[in-house]
Amino acid sequence: METISTYQIVFSCLYAITLILTIFGNFLVMLAFAVDTRIRTPSNFLLASLSFTDFLIGVVYNPQFIAFDLSQPFLVHKWCFLWQISTVVLCTVSSFHLVIIAIYGYLILQKGIRYTLKTNLKGTVLFPISVAWLTAIVLVCPHVFSPDIVYDYTNSSDNNCGRHLKPVFALVVNLSVIVVPGLVMVILYGLIYKILTTGEWTKVQETQTDVEQSCRMNSSCSTSEVKEDLTIDEKRIQKHNRAAKTLEILIAIFWICWTPTLTLAVVFGFDILFYSDSAFRIALLIGNLNSALNPIVYANRNPDFQEALKLIFGFK
Repeated sequence: METISTYQIVFSCLYAITLILTIFGNFLVMLAFAVDTRIRTPSNFLLASLSFTDFLIGVVYNPQFIAFDLSQPFLVHKWCFLWQISTVVLCTVSSFHLVIIAIYGYLILQKGIRYTLKTNLKGTVLFPISVAWLTAIVLVCPHVFSPDIVYDYTNSSDNNCGRHLKPVFALVVNLSVIVVPGLVMVILYGLIYKILTTGEWTKVQETQTDVEQSCRMNSSCSTSEVKEDLTIDEKRIQKHNRAAKTLEILIAIFWICWTPTLTLAVVFGFDILFYSDSAFRIALLIGNLNSALNPIVYANRNPDFQEALKLIFGFK
């Protein structure tokens, strides 16, 4: 039996704080979506679904890591299997949600309001979310059916679950969960930024002109109705600009939080640098902050969730 060191206790306490923030913040987002029926749009459903995944990370993944971190080496094998399974599944689904949100935002800008009106919850939201969960299940199949290609228990005295992953497989998982989704997000954001800054919104202006001309030909259409349509389009543009900025923040947080984990998977897995247990714990702590910070972004950037939260807390 090995004694538990002070820094293990410190990191476990920090993880506990992150756990509380993750569970509480994401629970509020889900509660807001459930209470306020006005915000149940496809885009907000994606945010609520992401919150559900991040909530599961707080409920399932974080407690397992705390228990694992404070356990003794003879428990490593049991904790490691459960911890790796939950890590791959939940982190994959969480990162894929951000990709889906980016795709949805791009399609709305590319095809305009008609796309929003034609979309349905089943085809636009539920299908890609199902694909995200199925992809996560596929990635964990080797853990279940071929553990010999995933784990290396030669260093069984080392009380560290991440150290037992074979380097190649650890790299593949990190590429699938972090790098590929992250690059797709960046590309999609670049396309969204291009639409918002290079005159693509002239299509909206042309639509406004068509409305104006139609009103001139139709005596039943008043000038006030034209101004109202123009105001609606201006508000729509402002809304898309805000949504694009929110996506930018979410992508930045994603890369900042998960880059340390990705870096350590390479430098430690392939023995480029000497393994550091403290660095491993710090990287995982930073990575888990992603799930705690996401709901804070919604609360500060999404007016729909702001109004719903005010309703929950009785401010309105």
